[in-house]
Amino acid sequence: IKDFMLELANGGLATCQAAGNAYSSSLKPYHGVVVRNVFTSALKALPTRDDLIDALSSYRGSRMSTGNEDIHCSVILKQMEEYATAIDVLTKLLLEFYTKHNLSMTDPV
Repeated sequence: IKDFMLELANGGLATCQAAGNAYSSSLKPYHGVVVRNVFTSALKALPTRDDLIDALSSYRGSRMSTGNEDIHCSVILKQMEEYATAIDVLTKLLLEFYTKHNLSMTDPV
């Protein structure tokens, strides 16, 4: 989720490309062929970038254009980046806990 949000916030990518990049850099090494294929199929069901931002916005359907980018779009993307930064701290704490208690798994599922 963190990588997906950062891809959307910083890259201006389509949702399926952002999700694919995030998946490749995080979970893909831990998944076998079947799970990878399921994920690839699930990418096709993602909303477009604009539809996702509209769904997350309180300004649904009412684009307030300020030139190249909508006001609500820039607010949502900024919040995504802030959330991703905060969740990164929690993820690192969980990984430290898993490592400390020998709970890490590296086998593909």
